[in-house]
Amino acid sequence: MTTSAGYEPPLNAWQTENHADTEVRLELNNEILTLTYTLGNSKATYAAMVYDIDTARIDSNTSIDFLVRASKPMRISAQLRRGASGDYRWRHSFYVDQRARRIQLPIRDFASVGLTIGSGGAAADIDSLLFVADTVNHDRNASGELHISQLRIRD
Repeated sequence: MTTSAGYEPPLNAWQTENHADTEVRLELNNEILTLTYTLGNSKATYAAMVYDIDTARIDSNTSIDFLVRASKPMRISAQLRRGASGDYRWRHSFYVDQRARRIQLPIRDFASVGLTIGSGGAAADIDSLLFVADTVNHDRNASGELHISQLRIRD
């Protein structure tokens, strides 16, 4: 939905991605997305909620704005991805705990992960937004819940 404050991704369009050893569930209740996860024991374990973005919606002046809380204190990785293979990613982590807080993440502040593509930056052909729990910020076998609402992609 397009609003004067930007674009609100439809809540029912979110999906999960996870490593084979991870248990993950995504629920929508009262306009709140809840990602419940238990990571596995492998180094590559992860759980994510994913939204496929229309590439025309993102540029270097865009920011991602949302309300978030969690079942316990944790650090979550917001990621932008280009391409289904995930070869190009940009990441911005944020702290969350049991208290609901508003987070705003400017696209220009996302850092490249792995391969870089030069001056195109994080805004070049981004097609997915992810919120990820993985071993960058969590121990293996960790579990938790992440609650996200009022998400907007702002111009």
